[in-house]
Amino acid sequence: MRQQDALEEALMTERDDDGLGRDRSTDDMALIEAMCNAEGPAASTSEIAEAVGMTGAGVNHRLSQLEEKGVVRCKNTGNGIIWWPDFYPIESSESND
Repeated sequence: MRQQDALEEALMTERDDDGLGRDRSTDDMALIEAMCNAEGPAASTSEIAEAVGMTGAGVNHRLSQLEEKGVVRCKNTGNGIIWWPDFYPIESSESND
């Protein structure tokens, strides 16, 4: 499986409900884009939340789901959580020759 296909498959989620009873009007790719557009190699929950118009709790919930799929990684900094994309979530047997 190509890396792009693996990332797209991992990002496929139900759009109706995020498990908290709220409508998913922000897709997972918007969260990834906000993360990539932040200054520096990682973005805080509040930076991502502000960029996509969600609450911090909603962002944490959604990114935690993406972390379980191997799409993003995180670290608790004491003052909050920082997130960064893991662009190679699935080992590929294809060579890059």
